[in-house]
Amino acid sequence: MHVKAFWSSFHNWLGHFSGYEAVPITCVNGVDNEPCPDKLQDYVPESCVTSPLNIDKDITRLQHCGCADDCASSSCMCAQLSLRCWYDSDGRLPLDFCQFEPPVLFECNHACSCWRSCRNRVVQNGLR
Repeated sequence: MHVKAFWSSFHNWLGHFSGYEAVPITCVNGVDNEPCPDKLQDYVPESCVTSPLNIDKDITRLQHCGCADDCASSSCMCAQLSLRCWYDSDGRLPLDFCQFEPPVLFECNHACSCWRSCRNRVVQNGLR
């Protein structure tokens, strides 16, 4: 594909996010030469449950941590539920994170006593 045609397709693809996110979303294909899709079929800007799960949202029974910082220590209960805190200080998963069989990521929540900006609160804060 000609470079100019690729970037035109790429910008058209990104245009489908217009109105959904305040931060540009990039498309990178590190596998083969297939271009980005011309049309975005389904994009959901908020968190959603994709499998039938029984989620108890009663805050009095919600697992939570008692951290008084940014949950960087190994004693954070929420991070322990995820095996560890996977996010780095920029809210990114490490490059070696298993995308094919990922562990359950349990983020800090409203019942936690940690900072609202702790590094284990990523999805709930949206793109930045």
